[in-house]
Amino acid sequence: MNQNERIRFYELITASVDGTISPEDFARLKEILRRDPRARELYADYMTILTHIRTSPELQEPIEAESGEDSGLDMELWAALAASEKTAETINLPKKEEPVLGLERKEGRREQPVISRLSLYALLMSSAALIFLVVYAFLFTGVSRPTVARLSKTAGAKWGDGSGPLSWGSELKTGPLHLAEGYAELLFEGGTTLVVEGPSLLVLESGSQIFLQEGKVVAKMEGGKEGFVVRSPSASVVDYGTEFGVQVHPTGHTETYVYEGQVEIRDSSNPVRFRQRLLLSAGQGAEADAGSRIAVKQIDPTRFVQTEEMDVRFQAQKEGGYYRWKAYSYSLRRDPSLAAYFPCERLTPDSDVLENAVSERFGVGYGRLGDGFAAAPEWTSGRWPQKGAMRFERQRGQRVRVPSHPALCLTGPITLAVWVNLQENTEALGGHILSCRDNNRVNFQLSYFNGWTSAGQEEYTIQFLRYQTFTKLSSKPLLLEPGRWTLLAVTHDGKTVSFYVNGTLHSTIPYVYQAEPAAADLLIGDVDVPGVDYSFKRFHGILDEAAIFNRVLSPEEIRQMYEAGKP
Repeated sequence: MNQNERIRFYELITASVDGTISPEDFARLKEILRRDPRARELYADYMTILTHIRTSPELQEPIEAESGEDSGLDMELWAALAASEKTAETINLPKKEEPVLGLERKEGRREQPVISRLSLYALLMSSAALIFLVVYAFLFTGVSRPTVARLSKTAGAKWGDGSGPLSWGSELKTGPLHLAEGYAELLFEGGTTLVVEGPSLLVLESGSQIFLQEGKVVAKMEGGKEGFVVRSPSASVVDYGTEFGVQVHPTGHTETYVYEGQVEIRDSSNPVRFRQRLLLSAGQGAEADAGSRIAVKQIDPTRFVQTEEMDVRFQAQKEGGYYRWKAYSYSLRRDPSLAAYFPCERLTPDSDVLENAVSERFGVGYGRLGDGFAAAPEWTSGRWPQKGAMRFERQRGQRVRVPSHPALCLTGPITLAVWVNLQENTEALGGHILSCRDNNRVNFQLSYFNGWTSAGQEEYTIQFLRYQTFTKLSSKPLLLEPGRWTLLAVTHDGKTVSFYVNGTLHSTIPYVYQAEPAAADLLIGDVDVPGVDYSFKRFHGILDEAAIFNRVLSPEEIRQMYEAGKP
């Protein structure tokens, strides 16, 4: 980088900090930082100096210009500064000892300049601050960067150029951080926990501020603390004791969502120089486009990785099993085609509610254990001791009812997946598992039943119903062993029904179907057809997770579901 390039580089940084950078210049700045390790170091030095200046007690009181005057320092003040130069305290700027990655240093020593503290402040406060920074970059090798955070957890983390190697407990100094993939949790000195999801490019600017160039983060403040700032190319998000997520797209477009407390989004990358601001409370989201225009926006809260999920992913690396499944479960919830998802994790020990973990996406409600017409199934242990599940007993007439919703009443492409553990019964194994139908208008129905061949032999099959005139589709014969966990899945693309058992394709059957959806509740463990007694076909066993997608999952996706969830 020659002298002219370096001057232009500092101009780009200054515009970014001031919030006046254009989308084209921001793209240019990103490219320089991406390809030039020395540029990343100079950028970190710039932010370090800026942090020192912003946090210096001498600069806490702003200088305001008289009406009609220039906003810079007036001549009387400059004269006073000049007079004080002779007696002002001096500071030594030490030469940085650590080597710069990718650069070679020439041998030789240079006298370390002595600079007046007051002169330094005056320069940085004036309109000539940019000149100072350029001169500083030429004269010195940098200042020692302060430690502002610690790497407290990682999960599958791979670090980009200039950021590694890093491990748990590593101290993090001001400067760029590139998480190429995976997840990392940073604990800042001010008490803020920051979860970073790769790929993300960010700059640690201080113990209470970062610049997120691209990627996703979630910041959480403990004990009512506030004041953490996430800057982006198009906005600043300032917290007021809260938990919030921020995503910055490659274009600089910024989105934020508030989980707890309040945040303020401002229409400038500079949090103290802005024109408009928007206060957001828990459950609200907003965006700032590349032109820094801010507006309220509905944001899917499952988009971000919160601290609870980070803990699970960290634990999954060490223990697997339940934590492996739960990490997968968090990822599954981000699938936009997931219309309803019941992980069967009880909300309270005696809860009569079955959580739909993606209810905010489409508005599909929670399920009610028992509905006034039937009894409630009982909570029990699932595939692992710490996981919940529901036990259904046929003779007790138990069911779960989920209120009708257009997003749930599917007649187009569909995937149904459930984990079941059949229990011995004197009548028959299995029963009705999922049913969404209005009498004989059947959106979908999944069951595991016994039947009889023409030779009088009993055989069990997975059954899938979807009709307005009676049609029953069955898999090839399949006898499941009672007391063992099994993942049953069915897909239908409007032409072919495919049956899967434990992640493996079991059989297919052609079935062309197209119909208007019928408004109907979803029943789990039972079926409701007026005037017909299906009590002998109620589900008998344990159910531990159910998912309904409005698309056909691939064989590989269903295999992944099994591998992640098998006990």
